[in-house]
Amino acid sequence: MRLHPFFSVLLAAVILGETISGTAGFGMLLILLSFALLLRRAFAAGEREASGSRPRRRGASPVDYAYGPASAVSYVLGSIARKHALGLVPDSSFGTLVSALAGLASFAAVALFIKRYRDAFSGLFRNASGWQWAAGIFSSGEQLSNFAAIQHIEVSRAVMITSAEIFLSLIFAVYVLRTEKRPDAMTLFAGAVAMTGVVLVAVG
Repeated sequence: MRLHPFFSVLLAAVILGETISGTAGFGMLLILLSFALLLRRAFAAGEREASGSRPRRRGASPVDYAYGPASAVSYVLGSIARKHALGLVPDSSFGTLVSALAGLASFAAVALFIKRYRDAFSGLFRNASGWQWAAGIFSSGEQLSNFAAIQHIEVSRAVMITSAEIFLSLIFAVYVLRTEKRPDAMTLFAGAVAMTGVVLVAVG
């Protein structure tokens, strides 16, 4: 999913005609490098598990790793569609409302066929915890800000800035709230490389 910045620059250049500077291009290469480092780490861990004495758990196949890039492409295409929509109706708050209603309608449609979704939908307000309300409020703020950013700056730069959330999440979860264990050195290094790439693309 950290390929958001890479695809945002590439697809924004192809579809919207946004330019790619040399600095941004180098930043894209760093993002790809970080992705390759994480893949190498994941496959190496699978090989160590296979050669060990413990029964091997079902490891992730190369196909499984396609879901992350597919998510990144879909996210960027959605941002590009938002940019075009804001050209027709230049109101970022209204765009956020349309997006939220589309999500609500989709969830309600799926709930007609899947009981788990139906139970969650029927108990939406009764079963929601304080943390879920907080998550909803902050996520709404993120969507409002995201639409506003796309309205006023290039899609590639907007996605660049929002992609920093993964690193901020890591800092808060590991070092501030201490709800997650510290990642290994390779993951931290790959994160630092990717963050450097994001900064270069943002300023380039």
